[in-house]
This record gives sequence, C-alpha cells and structure tokens, in this order.
Amino acid sequence: MTEIELTGLTGMSTPFDVYCCDAYGNNCILVSTVNTNIPPTIIIPLPPIFHTYPSVVIRLSNCINCDYQELVYCS
Repeated sequence: MTEIELTGLTGMSTPFDVYCCDAYGNNCILVSTVNTNIPPTIIIPLPPIFHTYPSVVIRLSNCINCDYQELVYCS
C-alpha cells in the first residue's frame, strides 16, 4: 500500500495527526498532520516500509485525546 485517501471525516476536530501502523496496530509512524476539514479528499503517501503490506491500521489522533483507528485493506 503506497498511499491512503481520506474522503470524509466527522467528529474529529482539526488539527489531527495521521499514523500508519502494521495490521496489529504496532510499529506506528506519523505520516501527516492534517489542518483542514475533510472533505475535500486528501491523499497521504505512506513510507516505503508499508509498500508491501496487504493491510495497515490508520490511526487518527487530535490534541484533545480523541482517537480513531481502522484496519484498511489494499484495494
């Protein structure tokens, strides 16, 4: 998986950090800090370590300790 596409998000105030982790939720790497509302769609490139992974966990976290995570499969 070389990139993720965020098409919509509700219930999370900006700014928030986007982390990419392995499928077990470990080895998380900060991949972006988002300062705008979604939509519009944003595309975030992933570090090369994740390019061969069939799935990753995407974790969003903001400054008021609101966290969301989801397992995403490569399409």
